[in-house]
Amino acid sequence: MTLRVIIADDESLLRKELRELIQGFSALELVAECENGITTLEAIHTLKPDVVFLDIMMPGIDGLKLVEHIQPEVMPKLVYITAFNQFAVNAFEVEAIDYLLKPISETRFEKTIDRLLAAMPIRPETVSESVLYQSQVRSSDQAMTTVQTGSQASQMHRQSKTLPNPVSKTLVLDQKVPKTEVKLEDIAWVDAAGDYMCIHANQKTHILHSTMKALFKRLGQDQFCRIHRSTIVNKSYISKAYPQSKGDYLVELVDGTQLRLSRTYQAVLADIL
Repeated sequence: MTLRVIIADDESLLRKELRELIQGFSALELVAECENGITTLEAIHTLKPDVVFLDIMMPGIDGLKLVEHIQPEVMPKLVYITAFNQFAVNAFEVEAIDYLLKPISETRFEKTIDRLLAAMPIRPETVSESVLYQSQVRSSDQAMTTVQTGSQASQMHRQSKTLPNPVSKTLVLDQKVPKTEVKLEDIAWVDAAGDYMCIHANQKTHILHSTMKALFKRLGQDQFCRIHRSTIVNKSYISKAYPQSKGDYLVELVDGTQLRLSRTYQAVLADIL
């Protein structure tokens, strides 16, 4: 499943900042942006989102009072946004998952996403029936300059490239008999969901309980690279990259999936393109 998200804040710059942060997480899908309490309440009851990033000080109905008007059957997980630390206590009194202080840092936002995912536990037995956390990153409104990655022939070479001795190059997901494993060459990318890794391979998503650091070590740096603190990519599946604001990039895979490369990992660009 993908968590459907609404941003509710009267500041356009803050909405833009949150929009860019949300686009970096394949587990999140932005379905609406609202700039006052009235439209937020209408959007919640119409769209039934999983999560609302809700500004406390909004015109119309403030974020704390707005909760009193939400029907229980459509109540989303709430993450309050505020410029004032003293509102944090009030936020947790209405059972918010978290609160974010303005300006919002990328590291703090990632902790909030971890809390959200932990509040909506993954059930590994269901992942074979539907692909979890697919990337639905929308293109930026502004024109993007493509970073050229070579000729079409070289792209086809990367798509068809295989690892040496693929029979032994596997990742064991489950030690039960018969054990579940996946070939490393079939893994396109991996993203973190709390203490679980979502391994995307052959149009399926497998769940593995692990840390990102431990999994990256098992996969190996020759074939895989980290492009974000919560994302690992198989180099053979990378097609191109688009520069974004603040030094970030969108990395596009051969199947069209778009993933965020944060500025912290810019050094890998020379290796993957």
